[in-house]
Amino acid sequence: MQLLLSATLTVFLTTPISPQDATVRRDMELLQGTWVVVSLEENGKAWPAEWVKKAQYSLVIKGNTLTWKTEGKIREARAFTIEPDKKPKAIDVADAPGRNLKPYVGIYEVKGDTMRICESDPGVARPTEFVTKCGSDLTYYVFERAKP
Repeated sequence: MQLLLSATLTVFLTTPISPQDATVRRDMELLQGTWVVVSLEENGKAWPAEWVKKAQYSLVIKGNTLTWKTEGKIREARAFTIEPDKKPKAIDVADAPGRNLKPYVGIYEVKGDTMRICESDPGVARPTEFVTKCGSDLTYYVFERAKP
């Protein structure tokens, strides 16, 4: 038994982590926490700053789940996956539980305490840049990390 455990631990500890796995882990760590929406644009139209502030949109990321909050109330929790090796980095967000829509596909970027996400409505192609246009069915968020 001791030999089997020792051999298993040796294999586990000496198995290299692929660069892709390491990149996913690093970006997942960067995404963790509470993010507050500071600007929002849909279909080429920016929401007025006072609307964004009044709505109190925030996103809580814990593990591979993100939870939207509006006016302090939880809206929904969704699972997500990322592909940080893509250019731009890709994020896929599952539809809300109980609904069977295609995932929201998007792109993301984290620089310091600022995160940007541009996502499509379900069934719409993944955006390729952080911008929306009239009729694009895209939403572009800019977040700031919440201060503790």
